Amino acid sequence: DTNFNAQLTKVKSANPELIYSGATGRTAILIYRNFKQLDISTPLVMSQAAISKPFFDAIGGPDKADGVMYPTQLGSFGPAVGGDTARLFGDLQRE
Repeated sequence: DTNFNAQLTKVKSANPELIYSGATGRTAILIYRNFKQLDISTPLVMSQAAISKPFFDAIGGPDKADGVMYPTQLGSFGPAVGGDTARLFGDLQRE
């Protein structure tokens, strides 16, 4: 599919407490875009494999993914996230 509006409309009408998408790559990008277009307010959890620089580039940057949840290891994005994660990443790079 290149458009997931029909599937997401059905999910939205079911009024779930949480939506999980195991999609990766281009499919994850398309699902995320449709999710936003449909103004779905249900929390979205995505696969760790979906979240990447190409994903952020395709949706307009990391700030556009505000509210998306995904499992990841501390430090996955290195210094880009700032705070303690950036400090710990820097410590590991120096060792």
